[in-house]
Amino acid sequence: MSMTLNDREAITKIKEGKIEYFKVIVDKYTRIIFGYFRKRLSIKEDAEDLTQNCFIKFYKNIEKFNEDKEISPYLVQIAKNELKMFYRQKKPTLSLNEEMAGKLENETNFSKDYLEIINGLPKKQAKILKLLSEGFSYQEIADKLDRPLNTIKTIIRRVRLKIGKQHKWEI
Repeated sequence: MSMTLNDREAITKIKEGKIEYFKVIVDKYTRIIFGYFRKRLSIKEDAEDLTQNCFIKFYKNIEKFNEDKEISPYLVQIAKNELKMFYRQKKPTLSLNEEMAGKLENETNFSKDYLEIINGLPKKQAKILKLLSEGFSYQEIADKLDRPLNTIKTIIRRVRLKIGKQHKWEI
């Protein structure tokens, strides 16, 4: 078996079930993909893991790949997506914690601070937060307000971030 095939020949062989030819692709493009990650990540092991993920994703979708196209732009796009996902996973998430939810449960239980927060929000945001505190799901809020689910999710996330920053809460 000759491992000096060009990309097109290697892809064709892989699609024929000769998976050992994937080594041609890995050997040829690992340096490029690893270098992409290494420039953007401080931890070498993270760059290695993401490089491996790229090649796994490429291999899983090799049947869809057009062997007449260049491989490197495709791998770089996978790398960009992997990096986005990596950063999303590392990004701290904010959720409505029990302390805040308890305070928002009943308007009569609102402390002065919480009332100021709710009253300081635009009406739409205040209404969504109130519905959320009453136990409505995101989907129920979306249905009730006749808004797309993703719009409701975005508004809630932005309100949480805004409140968390303003009041330095551990949300």
